[in-house]
Amino acid sequence: MMNLQVKQNFWHRLDIGWDVFKNQYQEFIQATESPARLALAFAVGTLTAFLPLIIIDTFLTLFILARFRQLNKVAVFGARAVWNDFVVVPLYVPGFKLGHFLLERILGATAIAPSSKIALTLILGNGLLALTAVMLSFGLVYFAANRYQLNRFQSSYPARNDVELTGVAGVAHARL
Repeated sequence: MMNLQVKQNFWHRLDIGWDVFKNQYQEFIQATESPARLALAFAVGTLTAFLPLIIIDTFLTLFILARFRQLNKVAVFGARAVWNDFVVVPLYVPGFKLGHFLLERILGATAIAPSSKIALTLILGNGLLALTAVMLSFGLVYFAANRYQLNRFQSSYPARNDVELTGVAGVAHARL
């Protein structure tokens, strides 16, 4: 009897968790925030995901969300879901090789202590990979959110034959 009650309680909690996830996803899809704010929140999540500190980056993400409450939480955790540890950790090796190439060949830094050299190589290479991922993520999310909001705006207010809607989502300009 007790075991059946525990199983029902587990499935009930899982169902409630799914409802919360579904509500948060709907909030992100129907966000009234500007595409730039959504893209910025996604970029912040991407940046924290690329930090080479496997568990500490999650706590840093929570700290940033607590400090900057205006960030879209769903977008930040969406970025963390996309750039999870299974995706980012294999990128540490190419990042290390990129950092080694930049440090040795381009900067010619040979008089650095070996322990510092490893850390500097990792930080330099992964920093460049993170910067690239942040810029790509920002651009893609900005474009997608802008396109989605503009399409939603145009479907809400059908254009007349003599009016053409142009502009960024949320700010439509009518040309007569």
